[in-house]
Amino acid sequence: MKITGNQKVEIEISESQRHFIAADYICEVFEWNSEYFIEDGWVIKREMCHSSHSFQVNNKVREATKQDYCMYDIFKTLKKQSF
Repeated sequence: MKITGNQKVEIEISESQRHFIAADYICEVFEWNSEYFIEDGWVIKREMCHSSHSFQVNNKVREATKQDYCMYDIFKTLKKQSF
């Protein structure tokens, strides 16, 4: 997101938009994807595959760190409140 300007501007955003902005920022800064989750000590990304049928595949991204567990908890909270 890029916002530039030379004037004072007031912008009203909804509560859900605030959550999306916060989530995008957190993902960017902490190298997290909102599609990630943690299972058995691994950061997992669920991806949709398409052929004659669509199905989901869980791909291991990396071993989960303390930071990953914190990020996962933050996103669970944000999703409960806004998504």
